[in-house]
Amino acid sequence: MNPLELETMVKEANNLLKFLANSPLNISHFYKILKDLIVKSLELALLRENQPLAFEARIEVTHSQLESLNEEHGKLVQEIPSMKNLLNILDEKINNLETSLSLLQTRRVAEVQTLNKNESTLINTSQKVFALKTEFDGLKSSANRSLAEEKVHNKDSEKLKKAMEALKNQLLL
Repeated sequence: MNPLELETMVKEANNLLKFLANSPLNISHFYKILKDLIVKSLELALLRENQPLAFEARIEVTHSQLESLNEEHGKLVQEIPSMKNLLNILDEKINNLETSLSLLQTRRVAEVQTLNKNESTLINTSQKVFALKTEFDGLKSSANRSLAEEKVHNKDSEKLKKAMEALKNQLLL
């Protein structure tokens, strides 16, 4: 019997079920099994009939995917050497920059030391300037007092000279 002839299968199954219905046996379990057999037979027949088409479609899709992947693989194989070369160039630049950075860091440390030394010298110099300014102000004040005293002394000396001149003139007369 051809499983694709659904009507024939159902007709034969019905004849068998009618025959068994007259017997004292419980055929409900047998009925279920027979029904499942008919359904599975039909599904299997349809699957076998459509199987070449399904495989052809899957083969076509798989072939297309394989071609696409082969193309991508070829491109990647071609790109890898140039990418490796670029990475080598970048590594060289990184090494150069790291060397420059190391030199700059060393120079910075030296500049920080120089700055600290200069700041310390500036503090000492500022203290000396303040001390010298204070001393200068004191000397200037002393000098101004001395000049004032000298003026007074010069005036007194002039008066004394005039008085001595006058006394000398009186004595000579």
